[in-house]
Amino acid sequence: MSLDDPVIITCSISGSLANREQCPAIPYTPAEYAAEARRIVDEGAAMIHIHARRPDGAPSYEAEDFQAIADAIVAEVGDVIVNFSTGAIGVPVDKRIAYLRACRPDVAALNMGSMNYAKY
Repeated sequence: MSLDDPVIITCSISGSLANREQCPAIPYTPAEYAAEARRIVDEGAAMIHIHARRPDGAPSYEAEDFQAIADAIVAEVGDVIVNFSTGAIGVPVDKRIAYLRACRPDVAALNMGSMNYAKY
């Protein structure tokens, strides 16, 4: 591997558990996600990893929230790979698959082990 080899840079915009008390810059609304995506793509990222939030900042596993965020990002930056998270604690697998089926993102993450959620 060398610096000349092609790579894909990806960035998770909000994470799943952090909040504005921990980091005031975490986006909650689709417009805030789009603004962060613009900054990330301008710095060279090609993929945006999405943990959906409701406008009040609460984590969401609803298709309409994922779709609103993805639509805002694509409208802002155009050609970018949209990657939806499927990681969650206490959210049934069927619910985490439902928004993938409804929204059809370019990529869906699959978490196979501990993500150290108990830390928070």
